[in-house]
Amino acid sequence: MTSYEQLADFVDNRMRMSHVYQPVMLMTLLREGGKRSTEELAKAILAHDESQVEFYENVTKNMVGASSGGTGSSRRRTTVITLSATMTSTTSRSST
Repeated sequence: MTSYEQLADFVDNRMRMSHVYQPVMLMTLLREGGKRSTEELAKAILAHDESQVEFYENVTKNMVGASSGGTGSSRRRTTVITLSATMTSTTSRSST
């Protein structure tokens, strides 16, 4: 059986499409000459995993108010988070 036939058999008969990781790993390896590190493959999978994107969207939505400690250092408008450049207090030195 040729390499192409083995790949076709795997895709047609054994590859599970219930999650994104197998097709993404396969596409990444084919695009990159058949060799990638585990870190590169993990990043490719993460980039295509919508459930993880949604999870971290929720994490950031919930953290913005709590992480700024009420100082106004960040604010969220709809789906955009921005840093605020306003100063909340100033101090001055007296010259002697």
